[in-house]
Amino acid sequence: MKVTKALSSLYQFLRSHEAENKEFVKEDILAATGWKPATFSTYWNKGQLADFISEVSEGFYEASNCLDITEIEFAKLLSQSKHRRGLGHNCKSKLSKALLSKSRDNCS
Repeated sequence: MKVTKALSSLYQFLRSHEAENKEFVKEDILAATGWKPATFSTYWNKGQLADFISEVSEGFYEASNCLDITEIEFAKLLSQSKHRRGLGHNCKSKLSKALLSKSRDNCS
């Protein structure tokens, strides 16, 4: 699978911010990827970024779950053709997503 330049840039951006535990804003993502605001909104509203980006306060985000996957896995999870939504895509907090994930793990 060939990874687009924008997704590769997003992957690197999120990995570095997760490793440094740094917050960021939407404009940082737009600058890193070259996306238009509508592109980010599409991914965000469809819940496709839910596994990797959490809103920690109004307009501020943090990255998670990027350090233990490859760029190819990342790109596959964000493929718009698969219409995949992250678990807890409508949850605002990282804690809520973590609790849902733990519940899912305990059920299997």
